[in-house]
This record gives sequence, C-alpha cells and structure tokens, in this order.
Amino acid sequence: MTASAAVLLSGSLMTASAAEADAVPMSITYAYVGGGHAGYNTANHHAWVCDDASDGHSVYGVYHFADGNTEYQFGDTDGNNGNCADRYFDKSASWYKVCLSKAGFDPCSNEVYP
Repeated sequence: MTASAAVLLSGSLMTASAAEADAVPMSITYAYVGGGHAGYNTANHHAWVCDDASDGHSVYGVYHFADGNTEYQFGDTDGNNGNCADRYFDKSASWYKVCLSKAGFDPCSNEVYP
C-alpha cells in the first residue's frame, strides 16, 4: 500500500524573520510520509522530494498549480543516498503531496503496482 501526505499552501506557512524584512519573504512547507519527505519554497518556487529510508521504496511528489489543470510529478528514485530530487517551477504551486511508492494500490495515482 502506498502512503501519502498532502500540504495545502495557505496562510499557515512559516515566514522569514523580522531581521530578514528587506530580503524576499520566504515561506517553506514540508510534508512527510513513511520513508521520505517533500518541501516547497513559495519565494522562489523551489520544490524537492527526498527518500529518507533504505527500504527499497522510492518517494515522489505531486505538485498542483492554481489553474487547477496543471500538476507536475517527480521523485527521488536513486534511494536514500543523501541526495534529493528538486525542481524550480515558473509559477507558484497551490498544494502538493508526497507519496511512498511500493507494491500495491497507490492512492496518489489511483493505480495498482505489482
């Protein structure tokens, strides 16, 4: 069975400290799933997905955008080696989820994997 966690990007984001008031405001969120996590920075549209466990499963993120018709999916497929997969988008994501890919039904994609 695949597990997933979703984050809605809204007013509950962490923001930069007052000392950084002159800098570009930065809001970073994280979502966790057994064996991995994903993140998103609203200031520069930077997204990342990390496999945190050496369990033979990969982790992927699905990022959705405000137009409602666009989503972008990518994953950390090289295992728990300290490197994360990342992307910079040209627009702001409205929400995202992180999924653990393993045999069985995948609630993130609604597909079944052997």
